[in-house]
Amino acid sequence: KFGAVFFVPGNHELWVAKAEGLSSVHKFVAILEMCEALGVHTRPAFISDSCAVCPLFSWYKDNLVDGFSRRDVDMPFDIQTQWPWDLTGRGDTNDAQQPEIAEFFAGLNERRLAAAPRAALPADGGDGVEDGPFLITMSHFVPRQEVYPGPYRLCGVMGCREIEDQVRRCRARCHVFGHSHIACDRRIEGVRYVQNPL
Repeated sequence: KFGAVFFVPGNHELWVAKAEGLSSVHKFVAILEMCEALGVHTRPAFISDSCAVCPLFSWYKDNLVDGFSRRDVDMPFDIQTQWPWDLTGRGDTNDAQQPEIAEFFAGLNERRLAAAPRAALPADGGDGVEDGPFLITMSHFVPRQEVYPGPYRLCGVMGCREIEDQVRRCRARCHVFGHSHIACDRRIEGVRYVQNPL
């Protein structure tokens, strides 16, 4: 048995059937409510006196990799999602690559970023923590281009730079992520990035 379980929804969790009449945002909220009922953490929490975990909601857009543009690779992705028109302001409610979706999820993190415990990072970007708890952030999607060595054609659906911005804002020492199915354990600028796909 685990002492604490944390979860952030990813793209597959937000697939919906049009016949059900629900949007992916409705399903996202339903998943959070289910997690709450089961005791699964989707909000920041301490797992010990000296360690806290801060889940970050996220999505993807085409800014993860320098020089990449969605126009480079016109490929539908996650068309099983359904997005409210008032979230994107566009007509194609199945287009999961609209940047407003990533911005919506990043915006949901603002209160949790303000509440996340902060550790003072060493000025030299080294491995030590000057004071405060060891903070681990987590996202479903990839936070920065250096931790995605996969196919170029998928760069636009892997993650976004806003995730990395939020990791840095709350001064995380480790960030755990998924989605790309490519193992990673790298330290970059004082933060350890880990993905262990099954």
